[in-house]
Amino acid sequence: FKQSKPQDIKINFLGTAIISGSLLSFILSMVTFGGNFLTFYEGGLMMALFMVLIMLFFVYNFRLAKQQIFCKEVFTPQYIKCYLSNLLVAAAGTMDKFVEPYQMVAFQTFEKQTVSMVVSVAFLSSFLVGPITMKMTRKLYLRTCALIFQGIMLLTTVLNGSQLMWFPTGIVTIVELVIHSGCQIGCIVLANQMLYGSSPRRLAPQIAVVNNIISNLQVMLAYSIASNIQKAVAAPETYTYASFAVVIFVSGVLIAIAMLFIQSVG
Repeated sequence: FKQSKPQDIKINFLGTAIISGSLLSFILSMVTFGGNFLTFYEGGLMMALFMVLIMLFFVYNFRLAKQQIFCKEVFTPQYIKCYLSNLLVAAAGTMDKFVEPYQMVAFQTFEKQTVSMVVSVAFLSSFLVGPITMKMTRKLYLRTCALIFQGIMLLTTVLNGSQLMWFPTGIVTIVELVIHSGCQIGCIVLANQMLYGSSPRRLAPQIAVVNNIISNLQVMLAYSIASNIQKAVAAPETYTYASFAVVIFVSGVLIAIAMLFIQSVG
């Protein structure tokens, strides 16, 4: 038998440069909204640059490139649901750590910290992922496990915010953190199981790359949101919730536009 020569792997430099630039602009804009790098307006320009670059990337990838970085099948509605599910679950768990509710020790600051807890619980509650997960699979046991994990994550988040009313020690904090992190991992594993279980083997590496990108982006997104929460709670007279709301709104709009654009181009 003749052994076929291995094909040379060619790197798509232009496509890689475009997507790298778009991801960099997203990260810098998230750091901006966190208040640690550029000005607020420069952050808005970076977000706009991110949207333009990501659109250019997919136009190039689907219409112009001879060697595509991502196949069209990787961005079907079924897969996009999983990407968003992973983003929500991971960002919720990460934000929980950035908001630092464990510092709620001094009783005189309890009122301000309660505001932080309410905001945190509202955005950390993983029931947001429920409707997405329910449409990802018809298997009842996967649905049930996902809902159980999400319910436990919501419960531990509420416990995390209220524990110091009754427990002055940090023992419950450690237990809660272990349970919360375990359920967060469980949700992501289940979502990936639903995704990879219905995908062709040839798409697995590309899906893994997309999930890896999302796992890195969610850290910056969670950090930016948490940073704005902390500043608004610490100095409500000088720092409003406006920029915090802008981060949520702009990020959501960009994700929606990008997903619709990817589907239309593909």
